[in-house]
Amino acid sequence: MSSSLSSPLLRPGLCLLVLTLGLACAELARQLPGALWWQALFSPELDDARQAVVHFSWLPRLAICLLAGAALGLAGTLMQQVLRNPLASPTTLGVASGAQLALMMVTLLAPSWLLIGREWIAMAGGSLAMGLVFALAWRRQLNPVVIVFAGLVINLYLAAISMGLLLFFQEELKGLLVWGSGSLAQNSWSGVGYLLPRLLLAAMLAAVLVRPLAVLELDDASARSLGVSLKHLRFAGLGLAVFITACVVSVVGLIGFIGLAAPAMVRLLGVRKLAQRLLWAPILGALLLAATDLLLQTLSRFWPVLIPTGAMTALLGAPLLLWLIPRLGFKQSSPKANSSLQLARHPAPTRLVGLMVLGLAAAVIASLLFGQGMDGWGWPSWLRWQAQLEWRVPRTLAA
Repeated sequence: MSSSLSSPLLRPGLCLLVLTLGLACAELARQLPGALWWQALFSPELDDARQAVVHFSWLPRLAICLLAGAALGLAGTLMQQVLRNPLASPTTLGVASGAQLALMMVTLLAPSWLLIGREWIAMAGGSLAMGLVFALAWRRQLNPVVIVFAGLVINLYLAAISMGLLLFFQEELKGLLVWGSGSLAQNSWSGVGYLLPRLLLAAMLAAVLVRPLAVLELDDASARSLGVSLKHLRFAGLGLAVFITACVVSVVGLIGFIGLAAPAMVRLLGVRKLAQRLLWAPILGALLLAATDLLLQTLSRFWPVLIPTGAMTALLGAPLLLWLIPRLGFKQSSPKANSSLQLARHPAPTRLVGLMVLGLAAAVIASLLFGQGMDGWGWPSWLRWQAQLEWRVPRTLAA
């Protein structure tokens, strides 16, 4: 790497590394005296509760942070490269939400399917969600802004379904509530043992795809002239990104914005070559997630409220997304006239507005007259409707 690239990248990277190490050492010192660190790390005395907590809870949590952050950074970089969209990520494309919903539905309806492998169930849900995003954006030639809006729609829709399942099946899914928000809490090394080999395999496959995926930086005509099958190449890149996301979601739940923030920050720091971005984005993603989680653990001493780390990353990531949008350039394979965001004017807007007003009036009347009463669902008599009026009118007005 040339000095022009390494210098601007190493400074913030080293600052983030120092911050992460400082928070980790401070949190470890709070839990255990320094003289017992080495013993607690490698051969803990199980009679000492402090050493057991550090070895079986704190250390696996830190390892999961680093693995999940690196995986999301890698998945985000692959998606941005394949789609030529600097706003593509596991969360903006709905992949993480689809994987989470698939695991929830299988846990509720067919728990025996989990024996197949959690990552494959999550991968099926993530692939289906991303397919829906592409279906919504296909007519706009996969315009980057349209893809982001389509991902927003799918995310909101899948989140509503997930919340509905949690409300209707509280007892069956109560253990998934915190996990669904992105919980990194661990009580053993099983999560690390599950995630590490899968991510190593994914990293090796990504290394194999570096040179073919670099061809996607050219326009489609130039790439085809080199004898590259764009369809198979994009399928391989997106498939690998979805698999990585599914593995992470199956272990720690939904972690937002790391997959978007890490690749975007690496690009803003001057790294342009794909091989370098595939190296630095996972490193930056691991440090970002670890620093966020350690900061959350530090704050929990003063504010004893259980806050999932996934919720905190989303809270910090939303302002970052707003800051990134005007600074990132969008690149498409070829400009097309029908890829703009302009919508055709309705041929009869007055008639459309009139029909919408009539529909609204019908909905208001139905909401006042039809509903659940003493005798179940139906149209109440006039006397009963008067008794129910004080309940239904405020609810209709609020709606």
